[in-house]
Amino acid sequence: MGYHQIMFDFHAHHGDDDENAYINIVEKSELGLVGGNGWLSIGTLPWIENIDADTICGLLEEHPLLGVGEIGLDRRFEDMEEQKRIFCFLCKVAKDMDRVLSVHCVGRTEEALQIIKKIGVAKVIFHGFNSSYEVAKKIVQSNCFISLGPGCIFLRDYQKITTLPFLIESDMKTGIEQKNVLNSLYAKLKEDSKRDVEKEAIEIGRLLWKGNF
Repeated sequence: MGYHQIMFDFHAHHGDDDENAYINIVEKSELGLVGGNGWLSIGTLPWIENIDADTICGLLEEHPLLGVGEIGLDRRFEDMEEQKRIFCFLCKVAKDMDRVLSVHCVGRTEEALQIIKKIGVAKVIFHGFNSSYEVAKKIVQSNCFISLGPGCIFLRDYQKITTLPFLIESDMKTGIEQKNVLNSLYAKLKEDSKRDVEKEAIEIGRLLWKGNF
């Protein structure tokens, strides 16, 4: 993917036009997308139609470019021990299969980072980052990446966070509205950070997906 091409969405959901977007599958109804063209990951979270871990592992074995996620820890939901069990298991799968891991985390970032470090997952994106500069810095120092969505401009530490390496996402269903939001966000982050954010995002993509990106 060259720098001249359409800006890439590093976390989106299946919609009308999935091209140039990393689509996170978290519903059984979308399993048919796996095996087609496009960038995909598969995960499970506590508040949606869960996909069991055996299904995830089977699909990962069949499709070498399929990523893991979104998965994670969310303090708003009960049964944290079960969340941790699933998170640890799928972190190990991501590590063993050398896959990109997309992490959803609410109020449990330190815990998630400890698990990721202990297991040794190498390619990690904390999607939809919406915390402080201090937390963002810890993620980056742990050799993981943050991905910023449209709400990032309202963060207290927005300007400081944009001094760190970051990816850009919509976290929306793909289509015209998603592309408009994404293009506006790229332009805003480029203006405020005074950096070539598209070029930097593509470089991170190539680091994560190697020659396949």
